[in-house]
Amino acid sequence: MVAISEWTGALRSKKYWQGTRALYDSDSNTYCCLGVLCELAGCKLSGRKLDSVDIFEFGDSFGKGIDKFFARDNMSRLEYLAFLNDMGLSFNVIAKEIEAIEGGDDGRYLQFTRDASASLIQEVRNFHTKGV
Repeated sequence: MVAISEWTGALRSKKYWQGTRALYDSDSNTYCCLGVLCELAGCKLSGRKLDSVDIFEFGDSFGKGIDKFFARDNMSRLEYLAFLNDMGLSFNVIAKEIEAIEGGDDGRYLQFTRDASASLIQEVRNFHTKGV
């Protein structure tokens, strides 16, 4: 079972190299933020290049904390995090956004469900880098 804090800690750990458009890319040894979650859950990602939608193959491995995080509208939150990752937001910013959503601050996520745009990416980046 993976806790939200374990996932966000791993994203900040610098142990995982960030990539885009795949849960894990063995050619470049890079992960999407969702691929890090899969790795923590013990999913077998090595030697594979998996799209973000392939995360559903591993859903039973995550545990109750993660299940609760995605419970309301599983696909939309997955899509949102994959979108942030693929648009170039750092693992650190994505970890902050996961914690914000977990804490009930999901305004930026709700905006995504209505309009995924470049201005949203800038808003998320600005929100999580104020005073850094």
